[in-house]
Amino acid sequence: MSRMLLVLLAALPLTAKLVRLEVSSRGATNDGAYERVVGKAHFAVDPHHRLNRGIEDIALAPRNAAGQVEFSADFYMLRPRAGGRSVLFEVSNRGGRGLMNTFGQDFLLREGHTLVWLGWQHDVAKGEDALRLYAPVLPGVTGAVRAEFVPNTSTKKMPLAESGHVPYAVSDDLSIRVTVRDTENGARRELTGFRREGGSLIFDEPLTPGKVYDAVYTARDAVPLMLGLAGIRDLIAHLRDSDVVRSVMAFGNSQSAMLLRALLYHGFNEDEQGRRVFDGILGNIAGGRRSYLGRFAQPSRTAAPLRALFYRTDEFPFADGMLTDPVTGSKDGVLTHLKASTLPKVMWTNSAYEYWGSAGSLLHTTLDGAKDVTPPPSTRIYMFAGGQHGPAAFPPKRGNGANLPSPNNYRWALRGLLHALRQWVEEGKAPPVSRYPRIADETLVSVPKLRKPGGLLWPDHQRPSYRIEGKQEPPRVGAKYGALVPQVDADGNDVAGLRMPEVAVPLGVYTGWNFRSAAIGQPGELLGGAGSFFPFSRDEVIARYGSREKYMARYEAAARELMRGRYLLSEDILELRKAAIARWDWAMQQGAPSGVSVAGSRAR
Repeated sequence: MSRMLLVLLAALPLTAKLVRLEVSSRGATNDGAYERVVGKAHFAVDPHHRLNRGIEDIALAPRNAAGQVEFSADFYMLRPRAGGRSVLFEVSNRGGRGLMNTFGQDFLLREGHTLVWLGWQHDVAKGEDALRLYAPVLPGVTGAVRAEFVPNTSTKKMPLAESGHVPYAVSDDLSIRVTVRDTENGARRELTGFRREGGSLIFDEPLTPGKVYDAVYTARDAVPLMLGLAGIRDLIAHLRDSDVVRSVMAFGNSQSAMLLRALLYHGFNEDEQGRRVFDGILGNIAGGRRSYLGRFAQPSRTAAPLRALFYRTDEFPFADGMLTDPVTGSKDGVLTHLKASTLPKVMWTNSAYEYWGSAGSLLHTTLDGAKDVTPPPSTRIYMFAGGQHGPAAFPPKRGNGANLPSPNNYRWALRGLLHALRQWVEEGKAPPVSRYPRIADETLVSVPKLRKPGGLLWPDHQRPSYRIEGKQEPPRVGAKYGALVPQVDADGNDVAGLRMPEVAVPLGVYTGWNFRSAAIGQPGELLGGAGSFFPFSRDEVIARYGSREKYMARYEAAARELMRGRYLLSEDILELRKAAIARWDWAMQQGAPSGVSVAGSRAR
């Protein structure tokens, strides 16, 4: 193990917060590019410290002889053989590690980041590589838990946890009440004829695809979930104490970006010495959502169309700066609980899907959707026009959606933005200008004001976000927030935002929405996570561009314009060009006219 990695892990005196690092394995990765250290981090925190008092239920947690609350978490670290003075922490998504898939190892090695992960979720499914939080159980604490299930196929089995996670223990089987409703806001009907087997309910009759099933039960074995935030804070604070570390940045994707928003909101970017924890944060595709970590929370239930309905992830505040909720009168902001000296440089990136499915517009508008809101100087916001929650592979293949999914590969721009974030943090170089739709120039609109080009069936609604009143289950739903969607051009492609070359010089229409197919039920409803792609026919492409050479000239000009704005890296232009040639060749095989959605559009 290199001297630098030893310094990061062990040469510094461990604080009262990070008690010890227990290394279970270490050595070079198979390709020799990184030194790998895997193990468990052990923590102890003072429940009376002002930065820990906000951890819900920490006062109920068992304490050691020193009066501290102990917990531990799995950690994983990769340090490149060359470099490593900047630390890039990825918030683990459901126990996994996704940095290589998102950015590519070539880029991460070139940047020279030491890569770090730490478990923060207590209910992650057990697996050899899964990163977990080991938090103390709160003795005698029970409460209501709601499990939700929308099956895509006919089945008799309903899991009590999301994404294969470990559900909270059922305190009393007689407490289980199951209801079904036809739509998100439909009337609940109580069901009988089921039994519990471990972490699932087994029904006598098959469940119907597309219906919404809720199981509410009394659970036991609550844990103070916000200890996961304290663990992240204290591990990074320890690494920062080394004089070999120049900067520390964090990245989160989807659920992980939601946790970063929670970390900032709850003040965990300040360590117990009052210092800043993360210098920079890049949170991707969280939309307006933020992880809820209260008693019996289920962090893997992340709201989307027909998923995690009315879970407490779409909660005020949404914007980083201070705003007022006109319905409740509350004043709040995501970054308003941090001291100026502990504010990080922040980039929020979202695809167009997050505007249709996750209240993304509320990052930069008032809650009623009436006015634009200027982000604080430390925040930049970018929308990937025509993108879905995660880019589909090319050529796209139809899945659960009525339309082909969107293959708009905006990951190239994520590489450019992460590089720019590092320059912003380490050199003070101004980051690329924010790129997102706005009310003032009519590029951000309500669905009724959305231009609907002919030939395609367009949604008449987006997924709504509601105020949730109280903490009972099922929840009491209040007034809707005023979320908006991006306006489109005559083709149907988003006008504003960061338009990748395939959207700026299109071979089809890329959208941030898709419909559920009839096969999985509710065909007029939006499909969670999905965008659409409507390819132009061969004749349409030839009429528009004339030849591949002319198309490529316009494509490369669009790519280089983004490069000059520092949204793309110059070294990535060649790979983008190769992808564009493959897309042109594919387009030449498309003989049919532009596809028309087979789904209906249900009115609300």
